[in-house]
Amino acid sequence: YSSLDVINSHPFSFLISTIFLFYWWKTFLTRTVKQWLILGFLLGILLTIRTQDIVFLVLPLSEALVSLRKNGLHFQLARQQIVKYLVFGIGLLIAFAPQLVVWQTIYGDILTSPYVKSGEGFNFLKPHLVELFVQTKKS
Repeated sequence: YSSLDVINSHPFSFLISTIFLFYWWKTFLTRTVKQWLILGFLLGILLTIRTQDIVFLVLPLSEALVSLRKNGLHFQLARQQIVKYLVFGIGLLIAFAPQLVVWQTIYGDILTSPYVKSGEGFNFLKPHLVELFVQTKKS
């Protein structure tokens, strides 16, 4: 698929998301700070391929919420969690930084998505699901 239709990022997104999910699951119970850095880096690469894959951020966020609920606001445990998530964020930023540089160079702003700037986007209140499944236009 990726050799015939190289313009689409789906195969590469699938590969990196599979690696991210596998690594997240494999290291779930005994994750070190270094593994948090790797997870952040993998998510940063995934976001560089397709920014929509930010949905994978749900896994570490839900893990953080469960940990907070389980451990409460115990100072020592909270400090360890903060360090892990900061390291995760640093890994993500390291991998995603080249994309931010490209956006700054091309669009003049690192926070402006080219999809939104060009008029594309998705509205959760008007998802146009019928058009997705039944398209009358021919390509």
